[in-house]
Amino acid sequence: MCALLTNIAGWFSGVWIPLELIGGVFKQIALILPFYHSVEVGKLVLNGSFSSILPHIGIVLIYAIIVYGLAIVIFNKKMHDGTV
Repeated sequence: MCALLTNIAGWFSGVWIPLELIGGVFKQIALILPFYHSVEVGKLVLNGSFSSILPHIGIVLIYAIIVYGLAIVIFNKKMHDGTV
């Protein structure tokens, strides 16, 4: 399972193959997911382009907040059901 997630993240982040070369539906899906934006934040920070990271880091933060919120909801549900 971990290898599958690593491969999916690698393909959709543009780390191995630039998304501009692939294009189409694959690129549109990659732009929706946080992997591409995480890599772009890293590239921009390493290049010193701090003013350009806001849109990318915003998308990563939105995903983080959603996952964190879901974890809280699921944990609370399990606590009330007595399954934890």
